[in-house]
Amino acid sequence: MTARKGIGSRKLRSDCKMNQLSPARRDAIFALSETTSTEELAKLIHKKDGVKISATAVGNWLRAETIVRRAQSNLEVARRVVEAYKASGDAGTVEEAIENLAKERALDVLAENSDPEAVAALVRLVNEGRKIKLSERRVAVIERRAGMGEEPKEKRSEKDVREEVDRILGM
Repeated sequence: MTARKGIGSRKLRSDCKMNQLSPARRDAIFALSETTSTEELAKLIHKKDGVKISATAVGNWLRAETIVRRAQSNLEVARRVVEAYKASGDAGTVEEAIENLAKERALDVLAENSDPEAVAALVRLVNEGRKIKLSERRVAVIERRAGMGEEPKEKRSEKDVREEVDRILGM
């Protein structure tokens, strides 16, 4: 019977090689991945860190790391939504807290980039949100009126109904 090799003498899996690097170094490699190919990253890791790793292993690590970072970001956003909702008390809904947080985040991005196209896109999104809210309010008023059991004395056109709803909503 042959003796088994100790755990320390086994060859490490490639993804374990990346996890041996410090968190700061992994962050730097992840940041470089946006502008550098996986082949170049593998060479750079071997040169700077002395860890021989294949480009495929680097690519696999990058995919897994992207998923982990996205999940952490989503978790942070969820925490902020809960905090915003708790802070608002009964004044708002979860949807309003999410909407306010999204606007806040979009404004942060715009402040960093100051891209005119992004500003225009944000304005379009905000306006679409306002239109949707207005439509929801109109439907609620129409439903309320329909539920009151009012029989129309005369048949009114859709335009007349819209004008009355706008008058009720103060628009």
